[in-house]
Amino acid sequence: MKKRIFTIAAASLTVALGLGTLTGCASLESLTGLSLPSSSPSATASGAAATSKTPDDASSKHSKTGFLSPFSANGAVHIYTNIEGIDYVLALYPSQSTPDPSAWYPKGDKLFSMNLQAYDLSTDLRAPYLNKRMVYLSTVSITSTLTTMSGATGSSSSFVRHGNAAQLTFDPEPLVNGNAGILLMSPKGIFDMRNQTIGDLPLDTIGITLHMQFSVHVQRTAGSPLYDDRTVGMDVPIGITPSTKATASKSVPVDAF
Repeated sequence: MKKRIFTIAAASLTVALGLGTLTGCASLESLTGLSLPSSSPSATASGAAATSKTPDDASSKHSKTGFLSPFSANGAVHIYTNIEGIDYVLALYPSQSTPDPSAWYPKGDKLFSMNLQAYDLSTDLRAPYLNKRMVYLSTVSITSTLTTMSGATGSSSSFVRHGNAAQLTFDPEPLVNGNAGILLMSPKGIFDMRNQTIGDLPLDTIGITLHMQFSVHVQRTAGSPLYDDRTVGMDVPIGITPSTKATASKSVPVDAF
């Protein structure tokens, strides 16, 4: 679907990143050196979806259950998905109140924060902002499935989020472009959710997988009034350690994340 959207004033600003220069099809993962889950699926048509995949790596297994979870193994996770030269980078990490994912049990609240940004890798990261294709996030849909000790999986209402990105993001005044949504292009745009809660789970739960779908509008070329619709899918498995005791939480400042 082609859409005509007027760009916002923030697009006239320039990028001031300290990350160095990256060109062409290079990945942010190669720039940062992070050995975390990555994938590079591509969308071939307007409205096509790309979903990230987690590698079947023994180092990513939750040590106490064998459930595959880079997040639980590493204490945080970065997922990279590249669609037509745009890198979408999702970062998910535990909140300070429950900082150790290896001690997340079925009972009790388990809190995490996450953010999503986009990078136009067809230009240098330090190129002027007007040289980049703008990306806007309109809606977010997150569902979840549970995995039990028996290995059974199934959909769950344990964690569900649906809604307008501008209403879900932590920023009370995000950069919004009409119906297109909030600006996602780094470094001025970001989707940020803080202190999200996974509550009580069945006692035989060993993992919960978050299925994220982000509806975005991508500028066809820098400065163009034409945008293409894309759906970016990312899955985040989170290990749960079997126990009858509740997940411990710490009292932290209200603005901590």
